[in-house]
Amino acid sequence: MAIGNLLLGISCFLPPGHRSFERLGRVAESAKIPAKPPAASASTILDPLSRMNHSTTTTIAACALASVLALLPPDLLGAPAAAPDLTNPAARAKMDAKVNFNLGPTGLRGWIYRGGILVDTDDMTGHQPWQILVTSVGKDTPAQGILAPDDVILGVSTGAGKGLVPLFTQDSRKSLGLAIGAAEAGDGVLNLKCWRAGATKDVSIRLPVLGAYAKTAPYECQKSARILAATVKVLAARKVDHPVMGLALLATGDKSILPKLEAYARSLAPKPGTLNPTGATPKAGVATTCF
Repeated sequence: MAIGNLLLGISCFLPPGHRSFERLGRVAESAKIPAKPPAASASTILDPLSRMNHSTTTTIAACALASVLALLPPDLLGAPAAAPDLTNPAARAKMDAKVNFNLGPTGLRGWIYRGGILVDTDDMTGHQPWQILVTSVGKDTPAQGILAPDDVILGVSTGAGKGLVPLFTQDSRKSLGLAIGAAEAGDGVLNLKCWRAGATKDVSIRLPVLGAYAKTAPYECQKSARILAATVKVLAARKVDHPVMGLALLATGDKSILPKLEAYARSLAPKPGTLNPTGATPKAGVATTCF
């Protein structure tokens, strides 16, 4: 009952019909199971709150949390809201594009409006108008020389000679991801409808043809194997400078990388007779000698 009351309190302040509203409601109903109050003790008897009915105490806590949530902006809670029109210079001037998405193998990074803290991850970029602001274009990537920072992607299609590119009709992040998969399984042509400095035009970039994912992907899947091989090639050419990168390369099972990983692992180990991997002069009052 404690969990049920708490979730029902939260769900009262979500917009009706919202996926988080529906899910919280279902979980709350299933969680409304009578809970045994904690056993009384000398300390709890003196505590006025502990003498309340267990359900009453939980309901008060739920109402308090719901009251706090009611003071938060609707956008933060995930209420359906309109995303900014990225073709409007005034709207772009107000946004922080530092947090952005990697747009797959295109070589692009882009900013997409995201919903609040209670929005399901699946739906976080589903607000209209569906647009993507290009924030950077990687060197020697399919999009280099075709798109540029501050371009706004308004739609997508795949295949050469397919005519005008339609506008997005749903979540731009998902739509682009699905189109990339279709292009890689087809002729590699990804068509984008782009807005730049007041004008809209259709452009095309060419992605490597990798085929489609197998139903068992990433296992027994040629496309997954090709992506892994390409990733290993890029990472292996870089200096291993972070444990996560080292673990990622180790997980590939590529034995040719083992000497580099061994050298990195040894660089992390303390120098003989110290606890200091870098060998730098220790600060005063800090013991570094191994005994």
